[in-house]
Amino acid sequence: VPIVGEPTPTPKPNEPPEAKIVLSAKEIDEGDTLRVDFVYSDPEGDSMSLAYAVDNKTSFRNATSDSVELDTLKVGDHTIYFRVRDERGGEDIAETSVTVNKAKVVASAATPRPETPRPE
Repeated sequence: VPIVGEPTPTPKPNEPPEAKIVLSAKEIDEGDTLRVDFVYSDPEGDSMSLAYAVDNKTSFRNATSDSVELDTLKVGDHTIYFRVRDERGGEDIAETSVTVNKAKVVASAATPRPETPRPE
């Protein structure tokens, strides 16, 4: 309750949260799983909502945990976005890229057959 005659304190402006992405690798082979960790903080300790997108900054999915595993990325370069919003409207979007290479074909060594003795 303000005291009569004293100025009402001006509320501090909201400081936006900070978002960061940590990848398990910057380059993977097609079919491999990429782990994406979301790191975030808010200077005021506000509760936050998390969302991520792959290649399309307008199509975010809600993140239900601090990380996701992506295993369906196709060959090429991809951009991963992570958005964090605080309860007062502050927002930050982090982005990083990953390269997916064509899966290497591994030739399997043929098992040699035992030599058959020749009749004499």
